[in-house]
Amino acid sequence: ADSKYEARRGMSSISPAVAEELFASEYSKKECHMQTLSPDMTRLKKAAVNVDNSLSPSHTVLQMHCVDHKGLLYVIMRTLKDYDVQIAYGRISAVSKGYRDLDLFIQLRDGKKIVDPEREYLLCSCLKMEMLHPLRVI
Repeated sequence: ADSKYEARRGMSSISPAVAEELFASEYSKKECHMQTLSPDMTRLKKAAVNVDNSLSPSHTVLQMHCVDHKGLLYVIMRTLKDYDVQIAYGRISAVSKGYRDLDLFIQLRDGKKIVDPEREYLLCSCLKMEMLHPLRVI
């Protein structure tokens, strides 16, 4: 069972277009018109995750902007661990207007940058999903 899991990890059974539709980081205009959303609820459904390989010669820089919540750091660390990503350096901003900014200098377990566009996309999508729909921490 473990070898099947290892072989499938990092692979998605759904297309990127379907994943984007399912886990979009903002409400579509159609969703906003279908239900009345408070400004706070619309604000909560926003997260940005960017990957930059030009800022460091040996690390991929992961830049995140999202609503701060209990367990945020845990959710991010667990997701990175699941993708075999190690953090070399990090900067976490103070909370500003309910949002938190994180800049993480990361590498794969083998010490290389993340250069595969599909792997970057999957990591960003998963991080967004986890930040927008976190496990409830009491």
